[in-house]
Amino acid sequence: MTRKIINITGNARNIEGKAVLEVEKIGTYFIADMQQWDKEWENRRIKVIGDLEVNEKNKSMYIKHPVVQRL
Repeated sequence: MTRKIINITGNARNIEGKAVLEVEKIGTYFIADMQQWDKEWENRRIKVIGDLEVNEKNKSMYIKHPVVQRL
């Protein structure tokens, strides 16, 4: 698993019981240890800074220790 700091902007979504950040033309980032966004955050444009971990087996991307700001 590779790891680096990420600072990215996208849309907060709840997908299949998980909180994700959807970034246009890049992909979907799972927010680690978070089951869903609260209603006031869901479908909003947000900025997330955290530790990016990429699972090399399935290419899924997780943001750990997120700091989130609503834009």
